[in-house]
Amino acid sequence: MSEMSFETAVMSRRSVRGFQDKEVPQDVLNKVFDIARWSPSGTNIQPWQTYVASGALRDTLRNQMMTAVKAGTKPNQDHKEPKKTHWPSMERSSPRMCSGTLPRHGYILG
Repeated sequence: MSEMSFETAVMSRRSVRGFQDKEVPQDVLNKVFDIARWSPSGTNIQPWQTYVASGALRDTLRNQMMTAVKAGTKPNQDHKEPKKTHWPSMERSSPRMCSGTLPRHGYILG
């Protein structure tokens, strides 16, 4: 595998919304999913599950999703974002609370 700089990776990233009507070989799918499992997730919770549908099942799912979108059905999000904590509401910490050195105006996060 060739190395790529962070800048090159970010600048060359793109989203594709047009797809070929051509089956992807199973060995290619296996390689993609094997590599993808190493991708990081927020706070390492790794919330994903992956399913691959093809043929008649794919077509049925596509039709059901398009029908729901056209009907204005709201998405049923299965992963809820944690409640946001705002900096002003965080508790002030005391240097006596831990053995390490804290800045004079430190905050307890979490």
